[in-house]
Amino acid sequence: MYIETKKSTIADEHYAITARIESITYLMTTDRDASDRVASLLASFTNILRDHFDHEERIMADNKYDGYDAHRKHHAYLYSNLAHYTSCISAGLIPLSKETADTFRGWVNFHVSRFDLAFQEWHSAQTSP
Repeated sequence: MYIETKKSTIADEHYAITARIESITYLMTTDRDASDRVASLLASFTNILRDHFDHEERIMADNKYDGYDAHRKHHAYLYSNLAHYTSCISAGLIPLSKETADTFRGWVNFHVSRFDLAFQEWHSAQTSP
């Protein structure tokens, strides 16, 4: 999604988020005793996501995107789930495994395919001649 802003492009942010997800999920699948490290990385990731969501939502609001409310609600859902997921991993309630990594990655992939791509298509239609 190449929506330019003064701060960065949304594509730049999505690339950085994807790279962070891959680092976290790699650790989840290769070091099953790294719960504290994974929880710390997830807490840091939560801050990155919050900044990205705020940025993305400002762009949507500024452009009067008609899917803004649903997109914003899904951001809140992801953020809430990630906070709960992080606390469960930290407490040892969720084991580190491929399945845990796939669940985490799946939330983000669903959001991108359902919400981010729709916004990208809408934004492209608004800016094309």
